[in-house]
Amino acid sequence: MNSLLTYRGDLFVSVGATGEFWRYDGESWQLEYKLPKNQPWIGTTWGRIIWKEELWFGGLEARLKQNGVIIHYDGEDWEPIRPKIGPEIWDLAAKKALYALDSKQILKSETGEQWEVVSEIPRGEGRSIEILGQTVYVGTTEGLLRYDLVDAEWEEIERDLLCNDLTRYSPVDGDWLIAGCANVPGGPYYIFDGENWHPVRIGNHVNEERIKLTSHGEGGRGGNPYLFIPQAAPRGGPFGGQTGLGRLFVTDWSDFNCIFESSCAVTEAELYDGEIYFGTAWNKSYETLQGTNASIFRISNIREAMGRPALKHHLNVGETVQKSTTDAVFCAGYHRIWIGVEASEAVDLKIEIDPYGTFDWKTYEQLSIGSHEFTSITLSNIEVTMIRVTFETSPSSASVFVNLGS
Repeated sequence: MNSLLTYRGDLFVSVGATGEFWRYDGESWQLEYKLPKNQPWIGTTWGRIIWKEELWFGGLEARLKQNGVIIHYDGEDWEPIRPKIGPEIWDLAAKKALYALDSKQILKSETGEQWEVVSEIPRGEGRSIEILGQTVYVGTTEGLLRYDLVDAEWEEIERDLLCNDLTRYSPVDGDWLIAGCANVPGGPYYIFDGENWHPVRIGNHVNEERIKLTSHGEGGRGGNPYLFIPQAAPRGGPFGGQTGLGRLFVTDWSDFNCIFESSCAVTEAELYDGEIYFGTAWNKSYETLQGTNASIFRISNIREAMGRPALKHHLNVGETVQKSTTDAVFCAGYHRIWIGVEASEAVDLKIEIDPYGTFDWKTYEQLSIGSHEFTSITLSNIEVTMIRVTFETSPSSASVFVNLGS
């Protein structure tokens, strides 16, 4: 199961491996469309968007590796479009026009059929795209970039990270743009509040290969108070197979919880009719859509799910810090926060908290530590959404550890 999207009151599901599109009307599932057998599509990702009140899916990689496919649904008829823009279409975004991202370039169309190249991606291979104002944000295999549509210039936001997904999210006033990146423990996620990018970590459950985010819910992108974080089981072992568990996390930015575990990847999630629907890549233990191996799950009460005891693993977000302020660590829903610090020289530092997730940082405590001295502090039963450490005198290196517990 590759993507979920609410459209005109129904829930739509794409299954990339079989080229099938299913509709759920709240009572039963129906196969809506299947790609012809002479177009044997494979792939693990389908971009999806509602543009001009119609539904668009971007397809990843034909077996013949000729051209990607865009599936168009206007509410009555399904149509495959071969835009001839490369062997894969990783993601779609829209402003007045429809934008598509393949591995090497940004493309634009006024109709969905005729396409023109906007710009070549200067670094890495494209994976995700979003548009805010006159700026296109692109997640790649080698970092997070932005492209100014007016000045036609690229700028690098973060490099050497796999940025697989971008989504809009509205936890407080206004929209945030959130980028999910990997290759480092705990993410990080990069949150854009309209002016600044904030790196935020939420624990080392994020594997190093793949991260997805979804918050569109109830039609379109953005506007959903919940952020879903589907996770694949990390790969490892001598044969590169999956180890550990695939999980689904959800947050409303005041609480954070793991609400599902599976022996295979959790691929996508959507809020539909007040309930959570999510899918896995494949699991023989559960009911599947007929003939597809795609498992669909439902949690009926999201608030009840948020209130369940979470998997409060010790997160051990530890790394060597080479800057004056660490990334923020997301800790909503945890009642005990332990912070340990060790620096190469004597330093003054302060522990800062963000009570409500608005990036309004307040000093919780100021400390002084000696050279190679390890010190720790525990915060208990306080209202805090994020926490970070700022060094008043910057050491050449320091290690900061954060453990979260219930």
